[in-house]
Amino acid sequence: MLKKISKFFKKIIFIFLIMLLHISSNDCKLNLNNPSDPRSKSYFETAIWNAYLRSLCNPNLKGNVTLGSGSYFTAINDLKRIGEDIYFTATVSEPVVWNGRTTGINFSFSGTTPTTNLILVKINGRTFNIEWLDYLGTSNGSFQDTGYASVYSFSNGDIGVSTIVTNTQTGSLSTKASDPAPAVYVLRFSSEGHRRWTRYLNKSATEFNAGNGFVSVSDQHDRIHIFYQTLNSSGTADTVGFSNMPTPINQTSGILNKSEIGWATINGDGSENSQRFLVGNSGNTFPITLNTAVSSGSKLFLSGKTNDEIAGFTGHPSVGNTGSSVFMISLNLDFTISNIRYYGDATGTGEANIAKMTIDRDRIYALGASNTTFGNPSQAFLSGSNDSLLYMRFDLMSNLVWHSFLGSSTSGLINDPAILAFEGRTYSVTSKVVGGFDSQRFTGYNEISSGNSINLFPSVTARINPEDGKFHTLFYETNSDSTISASITRLRAFRHYQDVCFGRMVTAKNEFLDNGGNIGYIEVFTRPANEEP
Repeated sequence: MLKKISKFFKKIIFIFLIMLLHISSNDCKLNLNNPSDPRSKSYFETAIWNAYLRSLCNPNLKGNVTLGSGSYFTAINDLKRIGEDIYFTATVSEPVVWNGRTTGINFSFSGTTPTTNLILVKINGRTFNIEWLDYLGTSNGSFQDTGYASVYSFSNGDIGVSTIVTNTQTGSLSTKASDPAPAVYVLRFSSEGHRRWTRYLNKSATEFNAGNGFVSVSDQHDRIHIFYQTLNSSGTADTVGFSNMPTPINQTSGILNKSEIGWATINGDGSENSQRFLVGNSGNTFPITLNTAVSSGSKLFLSGKTNDEIAGFTGHPSVGNTGSSVFMISLNLDFTISNIRYYGDATGTGEANIAKMTIDRDRIYALGASNTTFGNPSQAFLSGSNDSLLYMRFDLMSNLVWHSFLGSSTSGLINDPAILAFEGRTYSVTSKVVGGFDSQRFTGYNEISSGNSINLFPSVTARINPEDGKFHTLFYETNSDSTISASITRLRAFRHYQDVCFGRMVTAKNEFLDNGGNIGYIEVFTRPANEEP
């Protein structure tokens, strides 16, 4: 049945594409001068062409890519399907071997082993082999967060990356202030790996919380939106933002050690656009922690945790207390705030946080953790001292549709790494998480649990009804070679799970070979839908 649907979809797109080419022939050639403008014919033509290329995928393809020797720190950051291919960023501490070489197509490993470097990798979607790899520069730490090196797409199929680096590569549109001070590095690549342009954004290290709360996305107009946590070490308002960009349209609150959110935009051609701050209420020192961002149409969405309110948007359940609540911010592309909502414990002692989001049409799904209940959950919180995983669904106005908890009464949890995706094949929100310290299953779900796992930290594939937040199934697999937590010899940490071809998924994981996740390698693999748990 799946093959028939795939063939039908290919035929429809191919016929439509031929008709479009015929219509365009009045101009003798396709008008592709402005494929980034959604109002233009070129934008529509490019979208149809990309859809046709995606329809050519093989749902039965199997493949596997590994990077790293297993002797040094190696961890994946972000992963996206763009067109028919897979692109991912990673942090490595050695020159990695790919296709028999260790050099990048534009730049190579900087420094000596084990200096941490960032890389961008393209996997060919038809063969599942590495097509190219490039080094982006040295990093200021071994960060595994997805947002630390975000991958996003442009309307013509180009690839964008925003990250934080500490050294300089030649050929940029702007000059990096100094080495080894951290700077934001924005790059645009063609699908062949050619660098269209790169740009450095400079900010004082004492005012830039580098490596914490850094995420970026692209929008429908090919603008790049960069969000970061400020770090006020001077007690004065920040009126500069990035020093080599236009002056911000507002300033920070000026409260000493207060973390707020900076927002900067870069145009698709690499030119600077504008910047501003999302400011906390000026009368307190309470922090805002930014973790994740997604874009959809004319909206951008940010989430994380806070025990403060963004100026102009009240409703936080417990401002100024020791605990934190989830925030969900909806932003407009004209640089204004559409809406902000806060969700959490009204007593002020609970800690709730969102770490990851994914979007499907008009639905935003989020994953985080909480140490207490709040609201009216679809799946109840387990009372006790252990954290529970927190799943949430929002609409495009940041309103909560449902939330659910998943936890254990006998063990704490590793709530990160964990991954979240909408899986059309099973019509479910699918999450792969690492289970409890004691190898026991999540509490209260025996009737929907299956699979066999031994040892500590099992891998759990949880599938959730997207309509009401109820758990469909929990599938357990062995995920560690360890029988006691003090001697972990192998732990698989899943980082990404994405539908790339009519139910065929791509999975990315870090394989840690020591106690503490300091050495290991990356594995990215794909397999047919019927082989998924």
